[in-house]
Amino acid sequence: MDKLALITFVDRDGNEDSEVSVAIDRLGAGEGEWVLVVAGSSARMSIDASGQVPIDLSVVGIIDEVTSNKSSWFKKNQQR
Repeated sequence: MDKLALITFVDRDGNEDSEVSVAIDRLGAGEGEWVLVVAGSSARMSIDASGQVPIDLSVVGIIDEVTSNKSSWFKKNQQR
């Protein structure tokens, strides 16, 4: 079952970088999880192959870890 998720984008340091957006979430991400989203026609295609559904933001992945230059700056289940 699809649900709607409130999404806050973050900058590279993990600080909130935008206002809250609403995305459709078919994966069932939990509160506080970092997710990968797509917007526009990509969001529509992630829900319906015909691209005819009125969706503008969709969760397409739950992030386990973010690394850069051989260092990890986000790991799921670890507090920042």
